[in-house]
Amino acid sequence: MGLLLVSFVPRIQANLVLTRSLWAAVIGLLVWQIALFVRLRGTSEVRSFHQILRPQHYLQASVQVAVFVYWGYFWRPVYDHAWLLVAQLLFAYVFDMLLSWSRRDSYVLGFGPFPIIFSTNLFLWFRDDWFYLQFLMLAAGFLGKEFVRWQRDGQDTHIFNPSA
Repeated sequence: MGLLLVSFVPRIQANLVLTRSLWAAVIGLLVWQIALFVRLRGTSEVRSFHQILRPQHYLQASVQVAVFVYWGYFWRPVYDHAWLLVAQLLFAYVFDMLLSWSRRDSYVLGFGPFPIIFSTNLFLWFRDDWFYLQFLMLAAGFLGKEFVRWQRDGQDTHIFNPSA
């Protein structure tokens, strides 16, 4: 719902391809959510979430926000990009939640998507007409995080940021 609302912001509405990119993302996530609901209907399975606030996530996100604020002070397009960051964060949370619920009973709610989105956007911005590729890239990243795993200190974990 939040992603749909962001699609009506004037910054997004100014570009038809960008607007349709957000709508396509909303439709894709909604179809996935409905499919998951249908699959679980009639079973005793339930999906839940629990909250874990990891310092490495919220500290990194805080530093990256400071970089964006400083950068935007000197180059205005960074501030114009803020709504696209919000859209990506909303997409990332819903995508990650649906992916977790498709494979497990619980989703870990925290600041995990923030460093992924902010790190990506510090180095790579697609033009508005190609912004749908940003969603595809994020989806590929979250799929990789979910499926490319290893055993580290006896725990199954993703391979990204092995120092964390």
